[in-house]
Amino acid sequence: MNPAPTTDVRCLVLGLGAMGSGALYHLARRGAAPCGLEQFALGHALGSSHGYSRVFRTLYHEALYTRLAEAALPLWRELEAVSGETLLTLNGMISYARKNNPQLRRYLEVFAGSGGACTLLQPAELSARFPALRIPSDALACFTPTAGFLDASRCVLAHVAAARRAGADVRTETAVQAIDLGAERPVVRTATGTYRCDRLIVASGPWASVLLRDLQ
Repeated sequence: MNPAPTTDVRCLVLGLGAMGSGALYHLARRGAAPCGLEQFALGHALGSSHGYSRVFRTLYHEALYTRLAEAALPLWRELEAVSGETLLTLNGMISYARKNNPQLRRYLEVFAGSGGACTLLQPAELSARFPALRIPSDALACFTPTAGFLDASRCVLAHVAAARRAGADVRTETAVQAIDLGAERPVVRTATGTYRCDRLIVASGPWASVLLRDLQ
């Protein structure tokens, strides 16, 4: 029996859900010629990256997350242009709590520090603008226009398709059996072959606990 072949790649991405497909695309567009491994078919519904909607927002309790979301916005628009798909719908988001709520104050402080645009609405103002909504008289609402939802499944497929066009190698139905970091370069073993890489990205979602369990 012939031994399973060994493939040498610069960058290897394990898992092509939301995070892995995005990493694969951005590596490919930078000329890194990455390889992506997915244990199931593309766009499968066995993880957490399928379905029609995931929230996109810039209002967070930590400034880092706000900055990351703001930086991601033009990248989503770029992917839409590259793919010809509508992926991100910005319809705004309403958050509200009682005026003395510490979490709401924290959100507003972080957002103000980032220079983000938001509109504070008293209960009567909120109901006048959005007649279906009623909040307690001692509450305060915050409307942020840079929020909406992403079409999760289409985002994954758009990232992978764009990555392929940019030179990425995509291999589906390829389950990882083991990861070895003891050699000079990371080694990933699958049932159909072994991969050596200079850089390894593990984006395996709920399977990470199994893949990374024996790593030191």
